Amino acid sequence: MIKLSDLKKNKNTIKIIIPGCIIILLFLLCIFRCSCKTGSSKNLTEISEDKNSSDSAEKKSSSADKKSSGADNSSKDKNSSGAENSSAEKNSDVVEELSDRENFPDSEELFTEGKKSSVEENLLEREEVSGAEKKSSDKKSSDEDKNSSKDKKSSKDNNSTIENSDKTKKSKSDKNSSDIKNESEDKSENISAEEHKEDSENQKKLNELYSLMEAYENLESAEEKDKNLERSLELAKSILEKDPENDAAHYILAQEALNKKDYETAKNELEFAIAKNRTNYLYFYDLGKISYITKDFNKAADFFLTACGLNELFAQSRYNLGLSYNKLSKFNEARTSFEKAVEINPFYKKAYLELARVNEKLGNYDAGAAAYKKVIELESDNVNALVELASLCHESGNLEESEIYFRQALSKMDKSEIRTLTMYNLSAVLLEQNRLGDAENYALQSYEEKDTLNNNASKANIVYNYGFVCEKNGKLEKAKQLYSVAIMLNDSHYKAKANLAGLYMQEENCNYEVVIPLLKQSYAQNPKSFEVNYNLGNAYIATEKYESALEYLNNALLLSPENKDCKMAMALANTKLGNFEESKNIYEAIILQNTDYLDAYIEYSKMLMQAKNNKDALKNLLIVKQKNPEYRKTEIDSLIAVLQY
Repeated sequence: MIKLSDLKKNKNTIKIIIPGCIIILLFLLCIFRCSCKTGSSKNLTEISEDKNSSDSAEKKSSSADKKSSGADNSSKDKNSSGAENSSAEKNSDVVEELSDRENFPDSEELFTEGKKSSVEENLLEREEVSGAEKKSSDKKSSDEDKNSSKDKKSSKDNNSTIENSDKTKKSKSDKNSSDIKNESEDKSENISAEEHKEDSENQKKLNELYSLMEAYENLESAEEKDKNLERSLELAKSILEKDPENDAAHYILAQEALNKKDYETAKNELEFAIAKNRTNYLYFYDLGKISYITKDFNKAADFFLTACGLNELFAQSRYNLGLSYNKLSKFNEARTSFEKAVEINPFYKKAYLELARVNEKLGNYDAGAAAYKKVIELESDNVNALVELASLCHESGNLEESEIYFRQALSKMDKSEIRTLTMYNLSAVLLEQNRLGDAENYALQSYEEKDTLNNNASKANIVYNYGFVCEKNGKLEKAKQLYSVAIMLNDSHYKAKANLAGLYMQEENCNYEVVIPLLKQSYAQNPKSFEVNYNLGNAYIATEKYESALEYLNNALLLSPENKDCKMAMALANTKLGNFEESKNIYEAIILQNTDYLDAYIEYSKMLMQAKNNKDALKNLLIVKQKNPEYRKTEIDSLIAVLQY
């Protein structure tokens, strides 16, 4: 162990040892700091190697000190300065190495404390120098101050290096943090942009869906409607993936169910849509359609009214509201609804057609005809409007216009059911105009095309009509055959039975055992038929069942109060029963209404002869002679001769 007294004896030795110790101490501190900072990554072998390296450096330094013992102070200062620089460089390497790692606060604290301890040791050593050696010591002190200044400078450089390293480390950390933040912000912006893009795409789909929904009800062709619904369903399913409760998408599902006639599913989907959005008129409109289809017309009217309230300009709601009122027999309300529909949409052909029909039901023939003509104006080939207008004209007694519109309709038709029925109707109009030839022509054409009709009841009507025209044209045998065919096609055809019975009754040897059952069957099927009651009355007169005859003749007269043939039959039945006063009243009423009805004068004269009133009987026969000398001349002359005899 080196003693302080020995050091004082050898000043040169002191001058060498002190700087060397400082250098070694600083070097060890650097190694210690490096070991602390890299302890987690270095093994024991690496620490041992660092220690050996340190010992070797110390030996070299000691050897260098010995070799330079005779050298001057400047040389020693130079070597000492070089060692410090080397130590500083090594410290700088350690800090550089750590600068790429995470923060190690403990190692930084150890490095600072070691640095402070070294300075304190140097100060103590300087205080122990004796006064006798003050001058040399001052000189040495001056040298040491220089060395100390260098140490401080070196230390300052080390601190600067560490600070730079820390700054570099912080800069890198800040840069990494900034990069992470920027990356996070970029990612967030990307997500936000993607979400915005998705929202934008979804909104575009919704907008397109709304457009398709609005357009659907205005499409006329089935192909266009199918195409619209197909695209709507594609959009709806896509929208539901993002928004399962979207009301518009559920509305489209209801449309799909409606097309499949799955009304329960459609109703559920619409009620769900309404629960989410009560402001869309289409949802209530379609619920109205379902109620109408399922024959709940009161509910249908309510739903259509709600749709009208939500959109006053939606003509279809008004139109369907009118149809619902029609079903409820609220014809005035129906007319108002159809009028509102055509006010909203002046080109609404269906609404004009229904307006015409309801006006016809209400007896407003002029308004009905005007509406039919509006349909024809908008669509000249609308055969339904032409046929119905022709029928309305016939019903209102305008036979000429009726013929015109029936002929127009026929000119636009190919062979079909409606063409067959139109020819049937035209023949009836022509018959009423007493144009028997033209009437038979169209009746025959209708008869020849009867197979276009789908059921036997309709075919029976066509056959009956042809038979009736033949009867009017005097072709009685042909008429009998046709009436029989009509009855075979439809056993409930009471007119064919009544008319066939009437033709049998015209035969000279009428078989009333066939006639009366036919008439009774006809009466059972339609007791309100004038022809059936009238023919039954005449059949019972012919079979001398006058009480029964009066029963059916009274029924017939109630159905047709002005029919003079029925009155004549009643007067005859009363005459047969001896009800001369009743009979007289009937004949006089007939003659009063029609003074030229010569048959009434003749039959009245016969009744008066039975009542023993020959004077009045002769008077009536002479009136006939005066009015028409040739009318039933043989019969009248015979009666006059009896009365004068």
